[in-house]
Amino acid sequence: MLGAPHEGAHGTSTLRYEGYCQALEAAGLEVDQRLVAWTDDGWHRSNGALAITGVLESGVVPDGVVAFNDALAVGAMHELQVRGLRVPDDVAVVGFDDTEDARYTLPTLTTVDGGRAEIARVAVDLLARRIAGRGPEEPVLHHAAMRVVERGARRSAEAHGGLPALPADAGGFRRVRRVGTNGSSGSTLDGPGHSDQDARHRSTSSWNEGCRLLHRCKSR
Repeated sequence: MLGAPHEGAHGTSTLRYEGYCQALEAAGLEVDQRLVAWTDDGWHRSNGALAITGVLESGVVPDGVVAFNDALAVGAMHELQVRGLRVPDDVAVVGFDDTEDARYTLPTLTTVDGGRAEIARVAVDLLARRIAGRGPEEPVLHHAAMRVVERGARRSAEAHGGLPALPADAGGFRRVRRVGTNGSSGSTLDGPGHSDQDARHRSTSSWNEGCRLLHRCKSR
């Protein structure tokens, strides 16, 4: 896992780390600190490469990488391939953010779309309404729909007899077919989002689902 926060950190990194831990717990696994890579200097490609280098040089060879954003994942994929490890055959990789880069890596990167387009659209709409005097006076809590976008950097579930079943608590997500820019097909886990009680649970739940996806596909 790349991008872990050190003690005392707050914000996105903490929420995603909590989701990672929850996904392992749900799968009956303990957090192995040898597989936790810290990235205190940023979440850039170079940080991802350095982080996975530290894990590999410690003598541990993971069979999967969950990166806290796509840039970290891209850097990790590069370093894995330079070292002769095949992605996803030897090491599967999952990112977060569904950036444009994820569509053009080789193989294309499986990632989590955090609903940025929806968040921006809702934020601008609320601002415009408030400027026009029609907006709400109190702060608005909006739960953006999130989705897991499956591409080439994860092991193909189709090769093992079909896509893995969605968990019972998938919160209304559904999986639909998706074709990548290189013509390869994939699928998207999409839907209205969980019926969470607050934004904190919403964020960790989406990250949790991305980690579960990696676990399900690698256990087949």
